Amino acid sequence: MHVLTKIFVVLVALLSVMIVPLVVVYAKNEASYKARYVKAEDARAAAVTALNSANASYGAQIGGLNGTIDTLKTQAANAERSAREKDAEILRLQAELADAKALHAQINSKISIISSTLESGQNLIQHLVDEAGKLRTQALAAERQNAELMAQLRETDRNLEVAEAAVRSLREEVQRLSEARGAALDLVARYEIAFGKLEDSGLAPTVPIDRNVTANVIDVRRSEGLVLAEIDAGQRDGIKEGWVLIIGDGHGGYVGRLHIINVDINRATGIVQDVAGNPVLASVGHRAFARRD
Repeated sequence: MHVLTKIFVVLVALLSVMIVPLVVVYAKNEASYKARYVKAEDARAAAVTALNSANASYGAQIGGLNGTIDTLKTQAANAERSAREKDAEILRLQAELADAKALHAQINSKISIISSTLESGQNLIQHLVDEAGKLRTQALAAERQNAELMAQLRETDRNLEVAEAAVRSLREEVQRLSEARGAALDLVARYEIAFGKLEDSGLAPTVPIDRNVTANVIDVRRSEGLVLAEIDAGQRDGIKEGWVLIIGDGHGGYVGRLHIINVDINRATGIVQDVAGNPVLASVGHRAFARRD
């Protein structure tokens, strides 16, 4: 017989010997085992009930804790926002503090300057007191001089007003002369359109006209069949004997031509004729125009 077979037979024999007592013991203790089993089942059922109760309680606690967590999260967000606002406020306050410190330093510097100035001023006070008497005398003299200057100023203001009025009048006169010059040039142009240039009509002046002049007819008289007109312009205005001026009525109308035969400092006299050389009656207030060739 093989060795392993022998060993197996021995083991089976031993197991048979050991099982017999166990069967006897089990048969004897079966009732006790059933009671213990029932008791264990009851304990298990109670444990299951307790576990379910514990699970329900745990779920309720978890729900409450979740609500608490949400509340805490909201509070944390609010706290974080408040912290950011406080940080911003702290930065602003720090900036204001820096500005305040700078202002404080500036004020201290100015105070130092003022203190130095006051100290210097105190040194000057005594000197100023000593000079006060002299200044009083000088002040009285200055007041008298001021009164004189004020009188001169009032006189100057009056003269200035007169000068301004004269300037305004001069400007008005310049404007009037400009308008008269424009009217004269227009009249000369219309004359040349109607009758041609003086050179073309044989009525050219014996002396060339070298400037533009506008004058007023201030006197008209007849002499030996001629009509003589006197104007308020003469040598000072550049008028020369031999000039031929055009006379208009002051409203754009043509009257005739004025051939200058006599020139004074501020007056000139000429013969009033039409383009054919016939006498033409002019009137005081008519305008005479000379245009540079």
